[in-house]
Amino acid sequence: MMASDIFILNPGNFFKLLIMKRSYISLLTAMLIFFCQIRTYGQENDTLEIQKNETGKISFIRLKPNPGRKMNDAAQLLNKILKATRDDEWKLIKENTDELSITHRRYQQYYKGIMVENAEYLVHGKNGTIDIMNGDFPEVSNAPIAAKLFEAEALLKALAFVKAQKYKWEDSAYENFIKNRLNDKNASYYPKGELLITKDYLQGSKLFKLAWKFSISSAVPDNEQLIYVDANNGTILNNIPQILDVNTPVNAQTRYSGNLAITGDTYAGGIRLNETRNGVNIHTWNANNQPNYAAAIEFNNNNANFTAANWPAFAQDQPALDAHWGAEMVLDYWRVVHNRNSLNNAGLSLTGYVHYFDGGAPGVWPNNA
Repeated sequence: MMASDIFILNPGNFFKLLIMKRSYISLLTAMLIFFCQIRTYGQENDTLEIQKNETGKISFIRLKPNPGRKMNDAAQLLNKILKATRDDEWKLIKENTDELSITHRRYQQYYKGIMVENAEYLVHGKNGTIDIMNGDFPEVSNAPIAAKLFEAEALLKALAFVKAQKYKWEDSAYENFIKNRLNDKNASYYPKGELLITKDYLQGSKLFKLAWKFSISSAVPDNEQLIYVDANNGTILNNIPQILDVNTPVNAQTRYSGNLAITGDTYAGGIRLNETRNGVNIHTWNANNQPNYAAAIEFNNNNANFTAANWPAFAQDQPALDAHWGAEMVLDYWRVVHNRNSLNNAGLSLTGYVHYFDGGAPGVWPNNA
């Protein structure tokens, strides 16, 4: 008789074997759980710092050096870390490398192929690897992606809401101005709709909805505003003035002077580095590493905390905070010490440009730069 038959014939030995097998399986299961826990801990321990916003979403993450974490895999890594769904997608919209050889990539969130407004993530790294990621990732679920209104129909809804007496595209002087400013003969104030996903602010639901976005420029009255029209029922979801004179307190984490209280203002894109200080305008612009001042854009944020944890562009644009604060101090110096109304004692605006680059050739600065 073979040894294996002994256990079959002996009930006691059979149950002993059964117990031994169960114990062995339990031991294997425990070992698998242990190794899984080690792997999970290793992934979490791959980070040096994590910060979350008020909704509990990751807004800033600093990673340990890892040559295997490639910059070209940033979109996939964002999906993994942020726990994005299969409907979410990150598209690279801008990339540049600064004077310290640090590469900055800006990714825009899309939901089922539609852009989600104010949803961007920045990825920073050196030598082709990722070191820091920061930004805003809102959860968009069940937002409609098929528009029932055509662009022209939505524009009529927007104009009916604005009710201006005259629009800038109806005035040849304004049309010539925008063509000359942008050096584009096809430029016009006539609104061009952009189909996107945004929150419903005006109606109060705060739900994500599909909308047509228009920039409406009126001549009478003189105004600039963004109008968001629900792409399904034509209701106005949001109305954001682009010309505001109300200053907004800003918490700025400067590079060289620590955390400072500076001043900005609220406009269409959120909070920007622009203010009126004792009757004088201070405006700090982003020249985008090129010499064309007319193409400069705002330094902006969707909240008043321009800090590493709350400003997606912090790693790249932090020096703008120092420049803006410096302009405030210069203006205060001339007013307090010399009793002068700005540099020329006549209210000269202080306009600054950060990230200006002309390829090495001498630049020509505007009179009020």
